[in-house]
Amino acid sequence: MRRMIPTRRCTSCDTYNRVHRLTCFVCQKPMPGITRIRTTAAVILRNLAELADTLGWIGLLSLTGAAVVLKGLGLTLIDLLPALAAYGFSQMAVFLLKSAAQAAAETGSTWEDAANALGEVARKLEDSDNRLAAVQALSKHEGIAALPTILRAVALLSRAESDTADEAGDVQDALAKERLEDALRTAASELDADADRAWL
Repeated sequence: MRRMIPTRRCTSCDTYNRVHRLTCFVCQKPMPGITRIRTTAAVILRNLAELADTLGWIGLLSLTGAAVVLKGLGLTLIDLLPALAAYGFSQMAVFLLKSAAQAAAETGSTWEDAANALGEVARKLEDSDNRLAAVQALSKHEGIAALPTILRAVALLSRAESDTADEAGDVQDALAKERLEDALRTAASELDADADRAWL
C-alpha cells in the first residue's frame, strides 16, 4: 500500500496542497500557519538554491572547458578536480539552502491539528464495539497518560468562564463553572494517583 501524501488545507479556497507549498496552487494565497516573513524568507532561500545550482553547472562546464583547452589530449582526471570540486560545493550549498527554505516554511503542528487528533481519538472510542478493550489499548500506548494535563487545561478554561460569568452577574452559571473546575481537577488528581500506585 502506498503511503498517503501529507497535505495542508488552504483556508481561502478549501483546496488541499502538499505540506511544503508556501502558497496555494489554486488561489496563490499564503498557506495557513505560514507568516509573510517566513514565506518571504523561504522564497529567497529557494531562489538562492536555484542560483547556486546554476552557478555550479556554469563552473563545471567552464572549468572543464578550460582544462580541455589547456591539456588537450593529455587531459587526466586530476585536471578535472577543480571543476568537480566547484560543482560539488555548489550542490552542497543547494542542499543546505533548500533545507533552510523547508525549515522556514514548515510550521509544525498547530492547535487545530491537536484538536483534530483529539477528535479522532474520541470518534474511535465512540465507534468501538468494545470500549473497555479500546481504552485498554489506548492506555497500553500511553494515550491515557495525557488525560490529567487535558483535564487541568479544561479546568483552567472553566475557571476563566466562571470569572466571566461572575463579572456579567450570572451567579448561577459562575457557580456551575466552579463546580465543573473542581470536578475536573479532582479527576486529574485521581488519575495521577492511580498512575503513581501503578508504579509501586
